[in-house]
Amino acid sequence: LKKIETRDIFDCGRYILAQDISTDTDLPPFNRSLRDGFAVCSKNIELNRGYDVAGEIAATGQKENKKKSGDNGIYRIMTGAPVPAGADAVVQIEDTVQKNQKIYFLKKPEKNNFIGVKGSDSKKNKIVLRAGSLIGERNIPLIAACGHEKIKVYSRPEVSIITTGDELISPAQKPEFGQIRDSNFYSLKFFCAKYGLKNNSAAAIPDNKKMILKSVKAALNKNDLLVVTGGVSMGEYDFVHLIIKEICDEILFYKIAIKPGKPVILGRTKNNKYIAGLPGNPVSVITALEMIVKPVVKKLSNFNEIENDFIYAGAGASYKKNDDRLHFAPGVISNLNDKTNFSFIKFNNSGDVAAVCNTLNFAEINSPVNKGDKIKIYL
Repeated sequence: LKKIETRDIFDCGRYILAQDISTDTDLPPFNRSLRDGFAVCSKNIELNRGYDVAGEIAATGQKENKKKSGDNGIYRIMTGAPVPAGADAVVQIEDTVQKNQKIYFLKKPEKNNFIGVKGSDSKKNKIVLRAGSLIGERNIPLIAACGHEKIKVYSRPEVSIITTGDELISPAQKPEFGQIRDSNFYSLKFFCAKYGLKNNSAAAIPDNKKMILKSVKAALNKNDLLVVTGGVSMGEYDFVHLIIKEICDEILFYKIAIKPGKPVILGRTKNNKYIAGLPGNPVSVITALEMIVKPVVKKLSNFNEIENDFIYAGAGASYKKNDDRLHFAPGVISNLNDKTNFSFIKFNNSGDVAAVCNTLNFAEINSPVNKGDKIKIYL
């Protein structure tokens, strides 16, 4: 997506920068002290000699003159304060002692010691962040230091969610025979909140092709991405994959060799709208949201790097595998004898959401695993 918006810097974390950021002053804008201590002229300092202090320089740069001094203009100085003219070093308090109201230096200071020299971090008008950079806690202080309270960022996709199925009821209802509570609706809502996506609409629709088609078209008019659960397999009442094929100009994929989540489908319309159809089983939805929909969201948000966060860990047990699909196996990371291990969680099938409720980690398994083998763990 190429939509750009202007946001306050405290409200743009994890967005992608849509403008270059350059300095409007030297950084730092003056020679500043890096320690609490004393500003001195380094060549004039002798050890074993007591010096009077001419005054005090606070972070604001104001000087408080306590007395006249012929001792080379030595000033007590605070961290961040401007270094006075004539001083070329700061001696930290730890390297001094005070006797009879005079200051004695324990170490001979070197030039520029504990001084942040003007322009040493960055010169005026230098580009310090390029458009396309990910905004986070490490560069927001730099953006602020360059004089920006608002910046241009690439918009994130606006999302609509739909769950389908005649059997679905709300959590407040008690299921009768053949009914299940619609947990996927809340997985989708939480996913939008987790990644800061504007969720414009949400609906639960029965297995009625006309109703689903009407809801899908309405959602696409207002959103960049639509995520639908259920109706993507090959059953008599599975209409979602048929609707996506019908209204999309391109099917990026339908059915992929993963477990759980095989029947997932992703389509794109001619005006660059996307529809992701996910299976109806809750564990499949959880997995597909993180492993498939999340990279789509990041790409639409102009991320250059779309890899999920992962580590490698030793398998806590063997894992049997007798098919050609790539498995995403839930489990728990632990540290044993200074080694990172991954313990698989036993779960019955992709509807067993209770088994995975205490983990957000999935091992990627593409071949049988022996205990202790290094495996890839998505966090």
